[in-house]
Amino acid sequence: MPKAVSRPTTGPQHNVWIRLEHLYRISKILAELSDVDQTVEAVLAVMTNIQPLRTAVLIHGTGGHIQTVLWSAEGVSERKRAAAKKRAMAAYEYFAGLTHTLVVGAAVVDEAMQEPPLMMEKKNFIAIPLVVARQAIFGTLQLEGPAAFNESDLIFLNAIANQLAVALDRHYASRREMSARAQAEEAERRMRFLAEVGKILASSLDHQATWESMALLATCSTPDLCIADLCIIDLPERDHSAAQRTIVFSPNLGKELTEADVIDRLADVMSTVLETGRSIIYPQSLPGRGESQRSDEAAATNDVLPLKSYMCVPLEFDGTTIGTLTVGWASPGHIYTAPDLALLHDLVLRVVLAFVRARLYRSAVAAIRSRDDLLSIVAHDLRAPLAVILGFTNIFLSSARPGEPVGCNPQHIEAIQRSATQMTRLIEDLLSTASIEANQILIERKLTAVRPLIDEAVELMLPLATRRDVQLKAEVPDYISPIAMDRDRIMQVFANLIGNAIKFSPAGTTITILAAQLEHEVQFSIQDSGPGIPEDLLPRIFDRFWQKPGVARKGSGLGLFIVKGIVEAHGGTVWAQSTVGTGSTFFFKLPMNHAK
Repeated sequence: MPKAVSRPTTGPQHNVWIRLEHLYRISKILAELSDVDQTVEAVLAVMTNIQPLRTAVLIHGTGGHIQTVLWSAEGVSERKRAAAKKRAMAAYEYFAGLTHTLVVGAAVVDEAMQEPPLMMEKKNFIAIPLVVARQAIFGTLQLEGPAAFNESDLIFLNAIANQLAVALDRHYASRREMSARAQAEEAERRMRFLAEVGKILASSLDHQATWESMALLATCSTPDLCIADLCIIDLPERDHSAAQRTIVFSPNLGKELTEADVIDRLADVMSTVLETGRSIIYPQSLPGRGESQRSDEAAATNDVLPLKSYMCVPLEFDGTTIGTLTVGWASPGHIYTAPDLALLHDLVLRVVLAFVRARLYRSAVAAIRSRDDLLSIVAHDLRAPLAVILGFTNIFLSSARPGEPVGCNPQHIEAIQRSATQMTRLIEDLLSTASIEANQILIERKLTAVRPLIDEAVELMLPLATRRDVQLKAEVPDYISPIAMDRDRIMQVFANLIGNAIKFSPAGTTITILAAQLEHEVQFSIQDSGPGIPEDLLPRIFDRFWQKPGVARKGSGLGLFIVKGIVEAHGGTVWAQSTVGTGSTFFFKLPMNHAK
């Protein structure tokens, strides 16, 4: 039977036993490595019991993220600590192949080792590369003693460095595995979120309702899928007023926060995204700015709103930014990163698709409604004049004798002519409407004097006004700059507007046609003393086939729609003001120098 070897109490073997014991204790510490700084301090505490040290520097890291742990004994000056750290970094760069030369004073390399440590100056410095299984070097352990290291010291320190390398490698592998698992879980959660969003957006052709449902999903209505505490979908008009806006808060934002507060503070951010078409993610810098230049808009927003992080991305359709989608976190520990921005871009594609699908549906419904309206107009407005033509034609034919000319009453002929003119006017209106809707209205501009144009319009409409006992009055300055316009089309605008005013003006009243030259435009207005139009109906009066509710039908409902189409085709604008019981004024502007 072999005899147990007893532990020596003195001599070199005693030192070996002591070092083995300390190495075992260090191994146990490294086996439980979770925090590198705390573990290194614990290891050094054990080491210094048997191996006195002045400084110790650990440089380690993966993926370009380098961390440094610096330890020093009591009494070591800050200058010596800085020098030790500088030496360690130089050694790390040399070992890692970042530099081919190492200037550290006199240096001795032990060529017997595959990955040799470096001993410097009085041999009281040693730098040991951290590497496992001949992989890439991921760190350096530099130790400085109060005296030169001997061979036994080097073996002991190298053994500790090897164990530290294995522990750090295992630590990095564990972190990579945890990170990969977390990324996989997050990717799976994002895919489930997008799948649920797809179901919601496909569930209805009412895009406003589906957007609200999607925003509720995003803001923690389903906790394991939520991506924000705040979600805003904003589609502004050309003047940046809120035409369509969906905004949803999670309970984390608190009841004291209002929609007005949020919109007011995020207005600059959304405006920037809308104008540039580029996404913003906070707290990162704005696109196109240096890292040192942080977003003023973002900083100001974060001071007032309880948002830790937010993203704003453009909604693009046919190459044009039509709106923005904004999400934000108020919950602590949530900071948006590049994968979150990618998720939001995927979400935007689905949001825009829902918008396009809903718009196509509305267009189809509008087309059906337009067809029905057209059939109704044709059936109603063409039937009466056609009945007049057929009636008098039958009278002529029934009273005619074979072989003799047909006798006609001039009044009957005039009635037929009026009916045919009415039918021709309606057909022209329908053709103009079709051209406007197709954006194919033909405008042939010629330089035209304004005063003669208005005089001719008044003269043209005078017979109709006289029959209804309405006065027409033009108030035009002596001189207004000529305008490049399609004269016949603008005459049609005047005819429609003055004709409408005559239809709705009481007998004995006056209709005034005015013109005024502005800086780059000429403004026209037609003012009547009719019953007026309620304010809530004014936004609809230029719609196709629109008729004022509760009023007997007095036309096809195309006149104002055609007016708007012709004026806008000239690059102008048209609008109306009205007071119920007092009258209405219709305005339109035409540019004096319109570049075609």
